[in-house]
Amino acid sequence: MPARQKLIVEHAPEGVLLKPLPVFARTRHKDVLGCLAFSGAPKTVAEMRAGETALESHVRWLGISGGVTFGSSVGEKQKDR
Repeated sequence: MPARQKLIVEHAPEGVLLKPLPVFARTRHKDVLGCLAFSGAPKTVAEMRAGETALESHVRWLGISGGVTFGSSVGEKQKDR
């Protein structure tokens, strides 16, 4: 945990459970969907894959690592995890 992290203290059968306090207030989908508005023609699967490839290259160029994953199989059915 980062220094000065605010915590929630919960009593549990095993003792005390410390959880990080959420940074953002809880939201619902209907509260935030308006910020996803897009105007224009829908992107094709090829265009989405090209954007994904460009983003991967940029992330590698920046040297960012640690949990950044791509290749979400745009246009393909996701498997249950």
